[in-house]
Amino acid sequence: MTSSAGMSGISSEPIDPGDEPRSEETPARKAARLWVHQFARALKTCRLYEQNINATVERLLDEVTGTLRRFHEEHGTLALEFTADDVLYDGASTYLARSRDDNLALPFYRDGIRGLAFHAGTTRDQIEALIAAIIRVTALSQTDDDLVTLLWEAHLDHVDIDYVPAEGDVNAGAELDDDEPMPWPEPEPDPSQVVSVEEGSPEEAAGPRSDDWTMRELTTEVEAGFAELESLAPSEVQRFHAEYQAEHQVPVTTTAIAVIQAYLASGGAVLDTSDLGRFIPRVLREALAHGSWLEATEAVSLVAHYGGDYWSKETFVQELMQPISIANISARLDGQDVEAALDFIEFARTLGDTDIDVLVAVLAHSESRRNRRILSEAVIKQCRDNPERLAPWLADPRWFVVRNIVHMLGSIGGEGVVGLLESVLRHPEPRVRYAVVASLSQAPARAARPLLLAMLEQADTRTFCSVLQVLAGEPDPALVRRMYQLMQDPEFEKRPGPEKRAVYQTIASSGSDEIVADLEAELYRGGWFPVVRDEHVTAIARCLARIGTLLSMQALERGAQSRRATVRRACEEALLGWAPHE
Repeated sequence: MTSSAGMSGISSEPIDPGDEPRSEETPARKAARLWVHQFARALKTCRLYEQNINATVERLLDEVTGTLRRFHEEHGTLALEFTADDVLYDGASTYLARSRDDNLALPFYRDGIRGLAFHAGTTRDQIEALIAAIIRVTALSQTDDDLVTLLWEAHLDHVDIDYVPAEGDVNAGAELDDDEPMPWPEPEPDPSQVVSVEEGSPEEAAGPRSDDWTMRELTTEVEAGFAELESLAPSEVQRFHAEYQAEHQVPVTTTAIAVIQAYLASGGAVLDTSDLGRFIPRVLREALAHGSWLEATEAVSLVAHYGGDYWSKETFVQELMQPISIANISARLDGQDVEAALDFIEFARTLGDTDIDVLVAVLAHSESRRNRRILSEAVIKQCRDNPERLAPWLADPRWFVVRNIVHMLGSIGGEGVVGLLESVLRHPEPRVRYAVVASLSQAPARAARPLLLAMLEQADTRTFCSVLQVLAGEPDPALVRRMYQLMQDPEFEKRPGPEKRAVYQTIASSGSDEIVADLEAELYRGGWFPVVRDEHVTAIARCLARIGTLLSMQALERGAQSRRATVRRACEEALLGWAPHE
């Protein structure tokens, strides 16, 4: 059976819900799973907001349409199959039902739809029509609509629907031979059931009676009907109890928001809304306590309009920023999925200028690496044009919070973060200082270089080596001169091996002809520690070889002719392994 919307009858190969999904994860399956989850999230949001179209709904619908368009460009038609509790693509599960309320496949499977095929050219209007049809057939109010009919009436030109024909579709073309209505069959009278009446009575020769009605059928059919009802009763009672429990599992905050929206839609906005001003803040706090971030976002929007004197955003944010409140929110968020984290970020944005403080506070308490990454990306995106919003958190007594802020500033980059990082150059926690070095390496060299040079003073070994690794690589006579003076310090020989190697590496990678004469003199300078002296001479010879200029090579050739065995051997080895700079 085919309609203008692209509907067809059931396919010749039935879908077996028991088939195990294929183990191979292809790019097409990943892309299909992503789109199905985006569609499910958009459906939930549209069901929550109902007819109130806002920026969140618009953004989600645009994302669903864009993702579907990319799928068509990369993989062609998106063909989905439906079982009683799962949505399949190419035999692989994309959205397995976690509960009755979160069963995306059930409305399709219940109404006989076994598959949907989205072809290239599917528009946002068609996706909106599909979502509207699903919301209509899954509404709490009972309707006689079915999903197949609604989609047929929507004229989805780029969507093919694979469905099971209804009973009325079978032999639907058969017509009566006569236009006259068929008479009700008159059964033959049963002599054993004829009721004796007085002669002349209007009920004479009438059929059997039951109370005030004439029996037109045998009682055996009535008894069979009762027997059928009794056999079906246990399963139907069980189904009723299951549906009753499912309805009562809907969060109370969701129900409250729906009741408020229904009240406002019926004209409550022009009536006395003072009771709403007292009630909606309670709904908001209840939504936060249960981790219902979508409901909390809608509650903030409602209370901003109807809260009146009973609502103050500043007071609410102060309550929200209390340690016990932040800890409860973080614990709830750590036990939820990625979509919930994104919904929480949307909720934080409704708080205005304080959203960064809320996100960072929750990030500091979160124990989920996934959530910390998502929240950090949201903070970086919000502060990219104004990194100064993170400045107060650099004074936090918790070192791991300061380190996270330093990493965020490094991801933001630019000269604007250099002044902020200067305040934590001498932080007592080494891990914070290591993060500062990494973040300064992402900032412009002209602004970051003075801070990096300042960190060399009294730095631990790891910080010292990290700073030199960032500074080295480009010609810098001032840095090379400073390293040369450090090398001549009598205490240089007592430095750890990694620090000495970092000094040699900096001279070799950033030095040029102006330091060659000093390095050549250093080859012949005496020392009190012969073993250490041999290592030092070898390192100086390698620095000359790494500089790789004509002057440095001439210095090595003169050293190879030296009468000092140590100098001669070091210069010969350096010449053999010479690789001049390009």
